Amino acid sequence: MDAVGNRTLRDLLIERECRYGESTCLVFVDEDSSVTEFTYSEFLDRVRSVASGFDRLGIAKGDKVVVHLPNCPQFLFAWFGLASIGAVTVPSNIENHHAELGHVISFSDAVGVVTNLEHKKLVGAVADDNPAVTLRVLVDGIESGWTPWSQVDTGGTPPDVEIDSSDLAELLFTSGTTALPKAIMLTHANCLFTGEREGRIMGLTPDDRCRTALPAFHSNAQGVTILPCLERRRDGDPARRIQCTAVLAYRT
Repeated sequence: MDAVGNRTLRDLLIERECRYGESTCLVFVDEDSSVTEFTYSEFLDRVRSVASGFDRLGIAKGDKVVVHLPNCPQFLFAWFGLASIGAVTVPSNIENHHAELGHVISFSDAVGVVTNLEHKKLVGAVADDNPAVTLRVLVDGIESGWTPWSQVDTGGTPPDVEIDSSDLAELLFTSGTTALPKAIMLTHANCLFTGEREGRIMGLTPDDRCRTALPAFHSNAQGVTILPCLERRRDGDPARRIQCTAVLAYRT
């Protein structure tokens, strides 16, 4: 049975919003233990807003954008927002030093970076070494030379870019234990199949919540928590995805 078809991450969020719009999609626990919740409708609204913002800022289909952030809702909005316009998210390990981040940015041919004040100095210095990086986004402050998140998440409807399941959605770098990290090419189909497979392995039900404090830039948090909560199908009903909730903690 084809668990994906010609669906994309954008299609997935639209499906979930149509069926479970007012159910809880994401719970975020910040470093000070404050909790923020998003319904599926609210989550998709933010993704559409961010997708529209990236489009207005010149990010186009196939463009690579490095996201260098700890766990936070903006990481997910950027990931799904970029995917919604056919762009490619390049997650970066926030423990990367200058040379490691430089490899991620240069090897991926990134044209944009997204980070926060904590990592701005490093990311900015590496971006200075890579003239192809023309967009620098800061999610939690206003600094000269940086585009504030408020100019990305501004509302609006993104363009209806033609994308399909075989299009690249993400470049996920390996740890580089034996050589320089390699970029694993993940299509929309790869992401969707991962969510379906892992959700079935765990036997997720509509009453379940999957919590992770592992970093969202890593395949574990993405493939074992976030994507399964979105993509898991109801047994015996391949057309129906069940409602689950992802609980994302700031960090360990």
